[in-house]
Amino acid sequence: MSQSYALPFPSPPLAPGGPQIADTRVPIGESHRSRPRGVFLKHSKNAEVSLRLDAQEEGTSVPVYGRGADIEGAVLVQRTDGARSVEVKIEGKLRLKEMGEGGTNSVRLCSESALLWIRNPRRPDCPPILPFRFQLPLNYEAEDKTYPLPPSHTVKLSGLPGFYASIEYTIIATIQRPPSGPNLPLVKSSFLGITPGTITLSTAFLYYPRTRPPDPLPRPLPLSRHGFRSAPEWICHDASIQPQAGSGAHSIAVRLYLPTARVFALTQRIPFHLSFHSTSHTLALFLPIGPTAHFLGGKRPTRLQLLRQSAVNVRNATSLGTKTDMWRVDCIGEASFRHTGDGPTWSAFSGVIDIEEGVTVPGFRAAGLNVKDCIVLSISPPEGYKSPFSELRETIPVRLTTDAWSEEVPHAQPPAYIPHFSPPPGLLAD
Repeated sequence: MSQSYALPFPSPPLAPGGPQIADTRVPIGESHRSRPRGVFLKHSKNAEVSLRLDAQEEGTSVPVYGRGADIEGAVLVQRTDGARSVEVKIEGKLRLKEMGEGGTNSVRLCSESALLWIRNPRRPDCPPILPFRFQLPLNYEAEDKTYPLPPSHTVKLSGLPGFYASIEYTIIATIQRPPSGPNLPLVKSSFLGITPGTITLSTAFLYYPRTRPPDPLPRPLPLSRHGFRSAPEWICHDASIQPQAGSGAHSIAVRLYLPTARVFALTQRIPFHLSFHSTSHTLALFLPIGPTAHFLGGKRPTRLQLLRQSAVNVRNATSLGTKTDMWRVDCIGEASFRHTGDGPTWSAFSGVIDIEEGVTVPGFRAAGLNVKDCIVLSISPPEGYKSPFSELRETIPVRLTTDAWSEEVPHAQPPAYIPHFSPPPGLLAD
């Protein structure tokens, strides 16, 4: 079994048999937002043919479509003489490749074509404007399983072993013409797979299905004499820090509070509360490695991070009962702490996790590619520091959405940023 990772994880933080979370994200369909009035144009080299895509944002450099969107536009033929047929097609492909193992896989996500015009006695002349319309599917099937249509995305792990995964969508217009040279037969080129004289014009587009959380972010928890006061909108995740033998310390009960749904927007900070409960002597021993402690070099012994795990299985199979996955783990968000209160046997902190601006795609699952997100609380003293406590690592699965919660979903506006095929800085391993 080949396994690789970008951060120092000997095993994936979100193992297949580990804790799971229900998907309560609320889809936002294209009918729930105002229709853009811009137009995207792509021209062939000699400007004989153009591809026009309607309902795009003004000035966009790449067409963007959402869940179940209609792809509307037209093929514009500047020189119609000699044309034999005009066809337009949309394609979506998931490509997976393992470096070192040599495995590759390609999955067709969508494929639909329309013959807009063909020369015949009734229609001998090619119209200069040929409109078309497609509707993107909501799902696709692979290996007898149904998956939601995944967003445009690219992720890779360099090195050996490593992997490369891409999800790309394309619109292709094809105009068949006879060869321009004299007395040339109309045959297909076995090398190029096209007919001489054919004009092919294509453009990539981004598929960006939008979602929002089921509930708004809750109000902060109040403090009581015993720490944070519980509320239905917040769920408590319990853990324990164990003392080293002979340290004279007791165990510390750790309580991490997160919003109950555990569904967060990429455009918002993730709030949390964190408290530690033990004897006053033990809490004093813990203070040098607590949330507000810093060591030389900026190392923080207590961290709360938002991690993304991208796992690839080219063969989408198991070997001797074990999944043959390769994965990479990236930190896409880091918490900042502030001290909020103390008691005789507890110490409390609050804060937010800031998500990196370059992250535009939430987690998803496709055939052979699984992108999952989790919040990890880790307490790990730096090397050379003799801590009276053992290390702690607590993993909590979460889900991310493109949009923040809003009561006015039918009037939701498109996001202010444009997602990209390539991953943001920091998501590529050198």
